[in-house]
Amino acid sequence: MPVRRLPSNPNLDHLNYQAKDLLNEHCPRTPGVAQRIREFHPGFDRAADAEIFDARLSLSEAQLTIAREYGFPSWGEIEGAY
Repeated sequence: MPVRRLPSNPNLDHLNYQAKDLLNEHCPRTPGVAQRIREFHPGFDRAADAEIFDARLSLSEAQLTIAREYGFPSWGEIEGAY
């Protein structure tokens, strides 16, 4: 279930920056990041915080997390829509 709404004129570059920000917050184990990833990345839906933070998160995995936060099943669906 999406928790974020896209603005009326979404910018794909801005969404990509959000994915990069998620990666940057993942490395120092920023509080709340593990929960976002667990909630929206299907590969981490049952992972503990330590497992999520110990995993090497790629940009494509961060993009998937962002896409699913906005209610899209994949990053490609966002790209196709905008």
